[in-house]
Amino acid sequence: MTRKKRKVIVRLTGGLGNQLFMYAAARALAIKLEATLYIDNITGFKNDRIFKRKFQLEHYNIEWKKAPRIYSFNFWGGRIVKRISKIIGFNLLVPSIKILMDFNHHLINDVIFPHYNNYYLNGYWQSSIYFEEFETILKKDLIINDTLSKYTQDILNQILSNDVTSIAIGVRRYDEVPPSIQIRGVHYVENVHFYNKSIDYYKNKYNNAHFFIFTQAEEWVLENIIANDPKYFTLVSSKKASSTVQDLYLFSQCKHFIIANSTLYWWGAWMSKNDNKEVISSKFFPNNKTVVEGWMTF
Repeated sequence: MTRKKRKVIVRLTGGLGNQLFMYAAARALAIKLEATLYIDNITGFKNDRIFKRKFQLEHYNIEWKKAPRIYSFNFWGGRIVKRISKIIGFNLLVPSIKILMDFNHHLINDVIFPHYNNYYLNGYWQSSIYFEEFETILKKDLIINDTLSKYTQDILNQILSNDVTSIAIGVRRYDEVPPSIQIRGVHYVENVHFYNKSIDYYKNKYNNAHFFIFTQAEEWVLENIIANDPKYFTLVSSKKASSTVQDLYLFSQCKHFIIANSTLYWWGAWMSKNDNKEVISSKFFPNNKTVVEGWMTF
């Protein structure tokens, strides 16, 4: 008798950094279970009226199947069925699918050591503990399949130059998040002292240190960081970049990193293939297991 193929379904939502965490946790679980990975790339975006974020993982070398409506609760009355399913812990219409939620940023052991055949994941999953044993596989999955824009290629050439030790700085100010929906702890803003102390660390270590700054808060960066000593910095323009995916690719190509409490910049540092990379990270992530062991915090 042929055993039914196991299933892992993941609901994606948020920006690219969040999507990558969700995908990575689900991908790792699917590998452990030898299961088919289904992605719900619809329900987490269709009501995102403030940020208008979209599914972005099609730009990568990943293999997945679109989640059928019955798995993703994407049908008339699905929200009610999903609410009931969350309470009882399994899909009301497909009881063999165990539901796991991560909205409190606590490690959920069932993802690390699964006990069921089929899972539906909904939440943040913002820790490499969920997928660290599959790092090599994930880095192959996350090779971008886009043609690089001319601007991206020009910046890449500067990053890879033998004349500099390239250090990426990811600055997040959360200016794009309306005050009415900011969450204490989640939208914590690092002050200029964090960046200056981190920059000084690399300046003292590398004579040819050059910093590539990635941010949406360009004016703040120009006034508070670059103005101090412009020759050390290149501001990577979010207006000229062709996509967030290409921005993230550029970020990951630097040798070392300074990251705010941003999942996007976290992935830029994690995706680096430099075995000797150093990462200085904000410690103000909602999940206290987000910062990778061995990364520095100031």
